[in-house]
Amino acid sequence: MSSSVSSPVQGRRATQQPQTQPPLLLSPGRMQSDPVEIFEMEDWEVAPGRIREQASVSAENIAFSKPYLSETNKDVPVCEDVTFRIDTIRAGQAWELEPHALKTRMCSVAAGKVRVKIGEEPEFTIGPHGMFKVKDGVPCTVRNWMYVDAVLHVTSLSGFP
Repeated sequence: MSSSVSSPVQGRRATQQPQTQPPLLLSPGRMQSDPVEIFEMEDWEVAPGRIREQASVSAENIAFSKPYLSETNKDVPVCEDVTFRIDTIRAGQAWELEPHALKTRMCSVAAGKVRVKIGEEPEFTIGPHGMFKVKDGVPCTVRNWMYVDAVLHVTSLSGFP
């Protein structure tokens, strides 16, 4: 005795569904479906690399692009008494932060993992999104013993011990 079981798809012609890329997670709760929008720079990011206030007479900078911050290789004034810079520490290299009598530096590891020696404190290792503080007048050495470059974001605060 033969029993025939019919499948719900039997006899139906398969239809092609359009291929779509899955959305990319940008941050918790925020999805982006077009990767081009994530990686394509805006015109202002290429040149001039910053946006100035339009509603103020002072016309201060209110936004800075990655190319602008990376190319300057110096402290970029953000507001009075505050500067910001990006430093890349190549694989196997060390970066010296000279003591500055009037500046406290807040350093965050944007990428990579580094070994940090601040003044006479014991050396420690810190990874992505970690932050360390270098008080005014104290030297600091950051070593990258990884095979990939490390990136530090350095905010300097004048007048903050």
